[in-house]
Amino acid sequence: MTVPWARNCTTGAIDAYTFTTGTINTTDSFGNTVPVPVATAISGPTALTGTFTAAAYPKIGSEGALTGPTGIPDLWTLNTSGTVQEWNGTTSDGTANTAVTGFATTPATVGTTVSGTDEWLPNTSSSAGSPWADTAGLNPAAPTGTPTHGLITDSAGASMQAATFDGSTNYLSATKAVDTSHDYTISAWVNLNAGYNPSGYYTALCQRDTTGARCSAYLQYSAAFHGWALVAPNTDSAGASSYAHAGDNQTPKPGVWTQLVGVYSATNHTMTLYINGQIAGGGANTTPWTGSGPFLIGGADGGNTPGNIANFPGSIANVRTYQQALPQEQVSALYQQQSQYGLP
Repeated sequence: MTVPWARNCTTGAIDAYTFTTGTINTTDSFGNTVPVPVATAISGPTALTGTFTAAAYPKIGSEGALTGPTGIPDLWTLNTSGTVQEWNGTTSDGTANTAVTGFATTPATVGTTVSGTDEWLPNTSSSAGSPWADTAGLNPAAPTGTPTHGLITDSAGASMQAATFDGSTNYLSATKAVDTSHDYTISAWVNLNAGYNPSGYYTALCQRDTTGARCSAYLQYSAAFHGWALVAPNTDSAGASSYAHAGDNQTPKPGVWTQLVGVYSATNHTMTLYINGQIAGGGANTTPWTGSGPFLIGGADGGNTPGNIANFPGSIANVRTYQQALPQEQVSALYQQQSQYGLP
């Protein structure tokens, strides 16, 4: 007996159909009688619990039991944000001896199909060749000063291939990576030096203007906001009058690898800071603008005030940019994917 599932793409209902099978005999090219399996009857449909509309989940499927040893078939879905989720199948007796009656109400996020617009310093890279190249080969970064590249092990024993900066004259620059007046996401793993000065500013990522006066977005340690923050000045000026931000009192763990993700939604005018896959702060930005200069890794404005006082003292890895506002589930999935390298 075989029980395939079918979806009503409009309502999202999942129905099960029971195929009863048998065999018929046929003759092969050598004159031998060969039994061939066929469906002898179809019964159903039987409605399963759970609704998965095509509008919310453009693609669904099942390859059987994918999560755990139960043997109960599961359902996978791909939503409109590109998040892949697994919904455990349920049965009346909790075993694979009876037919699936529905699916768990809470899925497991297993990945994302969204790739970064740009990606630098992936953990899989080495210092051989060109460690500053982006993975697509379209927007390579160039070093200023002498940043180094190699395996960096933090105080918790986690290791990553990373660029290391002196916090003064070293940084990387690529061409413009994100338009910060629209939806965007910027992400990096950072390892701030243990001897950092809490009164300083240390920028992991920023989208700079063309003159070096100001960046339109900073993912940084900010003394003004007492920790990690996503910061956006209101104007392209060294003397900006206000700074929208997400993140307050997010004290760093120096010497420990930490994932920072900054997200801006132009539709909602909201900024969100994530630390290690979790929301760490939010704020509003109703005056976004975009720098059209270089995208900096480990550097700040690079010219005028505050200049190199905001460069990053420590190591940076797994830099990604997206010209979209990743939802929380995708940020969490990104953290889970990158955490497979033995990070916290």
